[in-house]
Amino acid sequence: MATARIYLETTMFSFYYEMREEPHYQEYKAQVRQIFDQIKAGKYVPFTSEYATDEIANEKDPEKREKMAALITEYGVKLLEKTDEVKLLDAA
Repeated sequence: MATARIYLETTMFSFYYEMREEPHYQEYKAQVRQIFDQIKAGKYVPFTSEYATDEIANEKDPEKREKMAALITEYGVKLLEKTDEVKLLDAA
């Protein structure tokens, strides 16, 4: 059986480092980290797009921007080129 593929849009990278203390934000953070754990365990092959990396590059907080970008390398996230189909993934 082939490994499932998963698309990570910008929010996934952002919530990995969520700092807001409200319970629902911390729940999102926990869920996102669980998905990244599953990626590391080989359950998913992760993909993102140039649309997401462009948004990461525009993050105003330089420390968060660097950490978000590092997740792409750390988890072996494959980059999809900008196409109309990929744009639809990012808009969903």
